Amino acid sequence: MKLEKELKGDVSSQFYSSCGSGYCSYYEVLIDGTSGVQSAEFYADFTFVQGGADYISKVYDDRVMVIGGTYQNKSLSIMRQKEDLYYNRPAYAALTWDTISVGCGCSSYLKLFVEDDNYYSDGSM
Repeated sequence: MKLEKELKGDVSSQFYSSCGSGYCSYYEVLIDGTSGVQSAEFYADFTFVQGGADYISKVYDDRVMVIGGTYQNKSLSIMRQKEDLYYNRPAYAALTWDTISVGCGCSSYLKLFVEDDNYYSDGSM
């Protein structure tokens, strides 16, 4: 399952921003995803740097819900804080957990990617 929010230029709904010469920082941006019996979310603060490496400064307030089951080993981390311009790799953060429900003892995730003055999410739930 792929969840995507591609927002070039504007970032949507409720957030805070601060822009200066060559950069825009966004705060309290909600990253969320849902599939049949699971949903997950977390908040992120990140910065777009014009002509430079975008970066994630903070991820926080994560939440996972499993209908008809539970989860364990939940972890939220910034995996690559800064966009790697040389190797063309985005900054990214991941919320991971193990789902325990009828018919599923599986690993799940919700990821945030920040690159090219844009952000998007990807999930497997």
